Amino acid sequence: MAAAEDPLTSDRQAAALPAHELRAWCPPCFAAARRAAQRATTAPGDDQGGLFDL
Repeated sequence: MAAAEDPLTSDRQAAALPAHELRAWCPPCFAAARRAAQRATTAPGDDQGGLFDL
């Protein structure tokens, strides 16, 4: 399938992209890339905000 290079691009935005911004993906690879990108953007940071600073 052809989808955006950035797996977090919405389907609506991807439909409007020019061909040079699309990439060939197999469906399982695209789903895995989307999950990994979502985890990377929602993962908690290393900074605990001083919760355990003494």
